[in-house]
Amino acid sequence: MKKYIFSLFSILLLVGCSQEPELAESIEGEKIPQEESSEETTEMDEKQTSESEKATITNPVMIERSIWDFNEDQEYTLKMEVGPIIREEGYGILPVTVDGEGDVTSTFKRLFDIGVFTGEGISSEQGYDIRLVDSKNMKVSHPAVLMEEGYTTKAVQTFLENGTGKDNSTFGADQDPVTYYVAFDAPEVDQVQVLFKNAGLVEDVPVVDRDDSGMAFFDDEEEALPDNVVPSVDNILKRELLTDQYEGLDGNYESLQKRVEPIESYKENLETSLSRIDEVEFSTVNLSSDVLFDFDSSDLSDTADDELQAAIIELTGIDGGKLEIIGHTDKENTEEYNQSLSEERAESVRNRLADLTDLSQFNEVTTEGRSFNEPIADNESEEGRAQNRRVALQFTPPKEKVVVESTEETIPEPEGPVSKFPEFVETKFGNIEIESLKQVDGMLVGQFKVFKSEDTGLKYDALTHSPGVGARGWSVNKSIGYNQFSAYAPTLVSNGQRFYPLDYYLTPLTGKYIDRKVEDTQEDLKFIVPLAERSMPQGTSTNGAYFYATVVWPSVTDNEVTIDLADTGVYRTSTEQTAPWRITNVPIEKD
Repeated sequence: MKKYIFSLFSILLLVGCSQEPELAESIEGEKIPQEESSEETTEMDEKQTSESEKATITNPVMIERSIWDFNEDQEYTLKMEVGPIIREEGYGILPVTVDGEGDVTSTFKRLFDIGVFTGEGISSEQGYDIRLVDSKNMKVSHPAVLMEEGYTTKAVQTFLENGTGKDNSTFGADQDPVTYYVAFDAPEVDQVQVLFKNAGLVEDVPVVDRDDSGMAFFDDEEEALPDNVVPSVDNILKRELLTDQYEGLDGNYESLQKRVEPIESYKENLETSLSRIDEVEFSTVNLSSDVLFDFDSSDLSDTADDELQAAIIELTGIDGGKLEIIGHTDKENTEEYNQSLSEERAESVRNRLADLTDLSQFNEVTTEGRSFNEPIADNESEEGRAQNRRVALQFTPPKEKVVVESTEETIPEPEGPVSKFPEFVETKFGNIEIESLKQVDGMLVGQFKVFKSEDTGLKYDALTHSPGVGARGWSVNKSIGYNQFSAYAPTLVSNGQRFYPLDYYLTPLTGKYIDRKVEDTQEDLKFIVPLAERSMPQGTSTNGAYFYATVVWPSVTDNEVTIDLADTGVYRTSTEQTAPWRITNVPIEKD
């Protein structure tokens, strides 16, 4: 008979955070005398309140949703308990308990690919199916990975004794729930979001210090597993490594790598050529030289002022710092010629900006030319060369986000079928429905459902530009791995801007195996990872098949937006592999 232990963490955490025995007895078994001082009573009430709050915030987050299992080709109900994350010694241990209702028997590893190596490039060998998102500080974390000589890379993760199968990973049907533990860098905040493949973004997962959690360590010498156990990093490594490997560490975890990456954003102005990327230390506004200047000229064109006025809007609210105006060219002609042209164009932009606005808001304004030495696209195609011909404004953005409303409701003509929320849109790769679009701090979290009808297939291409490379429009070649399985292509249109999914540069692992691959890779290539569903399924299935996908964009001021998958012209696409679509009037759920 199936053992239902799914409320394990919530019950045990309440027990672990209960009052001290003497205090509990005095409250429950004895009436407090009237002559006791009000000061003592207040102190006791405050302690009760404190302990009660602790029990509340350390409960796991529980979710339930329908999932389509492609192996057994049928639906089941997935139940999950997520957290609390136990913070200790610079790490955060995330417990995840999964169970299933229905006739499907599945495995945790089938639901979430928790392997390290994905075979896509030197930076993609991480596993993307479970990520921590600090939406307050806009950071994303990947599971900690141990890189040691003599054996393969290993994520710091384990299953304990509930669960069946050779790896304790099987759940569903008549199986017990499965509990999984994985280590991350210790979150700085008391709540984080956890982004799962299939299950979406689980919000407000509590983070507690070990001493405050009431959780026990795992001790494999004990005959019985404690009820309220969360293993430490040392517990996990001792369980998962061979004896000589574990002993060889000798408690030294310097080779254990934890990645915490700052989240960045990219958008394009729908009325001009302007695009903007907000990175860690500075922001960059790119303006097309083909619009600003005539061919081979540094004299501003008649349409340049419209572009520069749009750029001035992006500089609103800045007080201090440095503005760098940088000219870039394509690779046509000599480097000497292009260096001179790029310098002259940067100087022309500076002079005209000074006429149109007060640049004294900056402490310093400089100009520079960089010829064709910093391309953002392929110089072998005319399309790529056009992107490389640009003037960039680089600056430190204001601490507070400044939003300037557009004077026009600009939106391009749709390139494919259009529907109005909550209706789905039909494409050859599947019918696409937006289940929700919710604001979580500075992010908008979109939940898609792609499902099959009698007349449609079911492929990940419904949410991609297959075989697109990169996650941003202008930086198509800044990626060393393919994103075609990721839901990176849907954009959010609001206030005259096209917002791409939030993303981040993933720091490569280090170690002999990785180092060899880095040496064989072009030095200027980096791996941009979208904050979106990382690995969507595809293939033939019955009529009822579907999959979920999560996409995260920056927040906007509008209450309704348009979600648009358009062929922006910067991806390696073809009409056979790209199916544009649009869903309008999508409401934003705000707390």
